[in-house]
Amino acid sequence: MSRARNRADGDFGDLDVTNIGAVSLDSIKGDADANTEIAFSGSDIITITTGGTAAATFNASQVFTAAGKIITDDTTEATSTTDGSLQTDGGLSIVKDAVFGDDVKLLSDASVLSFGADSDVTLTHVADTGILLNSTMAIQFNDASQFINAPSATVLDINATDEIELNATLVDVNANINVQGTYIGGGLMQTGGSIVIPDAGNIGSASDTDSIAIASDGVVTLTQKLIGTELDISGNMDIDGTSNLDVVDIDGAVDMASTLQVDGAITGSSTIQGTTITATTAFVPDASDGAALGTSSLEFSDLFLADASTIQFGADQDVTLTHVADTGLLLNGTSQLQFNDASQNITAPSATVLDINATDEIELNATLIDINGNVEILGTTTQTGISTSTAKDVFNAGLSVKNGSTSAGFVEFFEDSDNGTNKLTLIGPASSGDITVTLPSSAGTVALTTDIADEATALAIALG
Repeated sequence: MSRARNRADGDFGDLDVTNIGAVSLDSIKGDADANTEIAFSGSDIITITTGGTAAATFNASQVFTAAGKIITDDTTEATSTTDGSLQTDGGLSIVKDAVFGDDVKLLSDASVLSFGADSDVTLTHVADTGILLNSTMAIQFNDASQFINAPSATVLDINATDEIELNATLVDVNANINVQGTYIGGGLMQTGGSIVIPDAGNIGSASDTDSIAIASDGVVTLTQKLIGTELDISGNMDIDGTSNLDVVDIDGAVDMASTLQVDGAITGSSTIQGTTITATTAFVPDASDGAALGTSSLEFSDLFLADASTIQFGADQDVTLTHVADTGLLLNGTSQLQFNDASQNITAPSATVLDINATDEIELNATLIDINGNVEILGTTTQTGISTSTAKDVFNAGLSVKNGSTSAGFVEFFEDSDNGTNKLTLIGPASSGDITVTLPSSAGTVALTTDIADEATALAIALG
């Protein structure tokens, strides 16, 4: 067909339109068979115009260009790369924004979302794992100062200019925590391991940040009171100030440089040790006869008691030993000081009598025994030394003078002490029986001779 022709609607078989220029059609309808087509030569550029304006073109490379929108009203859901209402077997290039009313699916493993003119930021699918943000790129929130990124392959940073808030019933951190700033907790802090602070660091409150100081050698210093229901210390405890404790249970030693003030009782199963232990009222055992003062191997040295102090013995304090200032010690009442057994004792049965009692012998050892009082001896006096009397001895009954077993007894009469050692010795002679010499009742002189017979005669004459 070589010229233009106007014709109404109609049915045509194969129609060859060649070199006729533009063809204007109101519509084109197929005949519903499988081979309806509009064919153009491969070198032609096909232009479709509407209203005198090119709406779409097909070039020789089969590139379709539309001047306006391409709209498909098909509502088929896309579940794969081949069943959506708009399909392409290659890539899809979009200069401006892409708006999706529903899901976006990247169906290939290791698919990548690239951002930026040079694709400097990428999100890569990691099969069966997650999404990977490339290199040290960051996910930012609100502004550039709030972001999450990984500065290295082993470090993840979560950064904010003011606060990072984690809201959950439990935040589980399976790693060490390094806090360069101040930790503020509104609830309970519980740890299953250790809490370690820097050497010479402090633990405190907002108003007192250094109330607990821990030195590099582990020594803990408290600047305020320590208040608790229980304190268990297995090592030494050094307290410079005052400790106010209701109950103290100490397994080790206590070394205090200051005063320990206890309003309640100190109860311990071990030793309380100190250079000086001060009691303001009394130092008592936990029960009557419940404790000893010292042991058989740990004895006290000196005991210092005040004026008029007493040592009281017995459950009812029936025996007391009282200090008498600048005088001595007073044993109360008729109480005894016993030796060896109850029969050997010293006691005062009254305020004027002192008894020294023994069942066998009382021995006094000294170079001189000075008795300033009368001596009353109810038993026998046996003397191995010399008895010197400065006054006259009085014998109310008789006087027996005995010597050793080999000689007779004798009595010596000395002259005045200024006349030397001259003396008169009166000796009882050896005899087979008792001899009685009776002196007259009148004054006289006894004459002595060198012969015993003459002595008898002279004595008889002298006595008349």
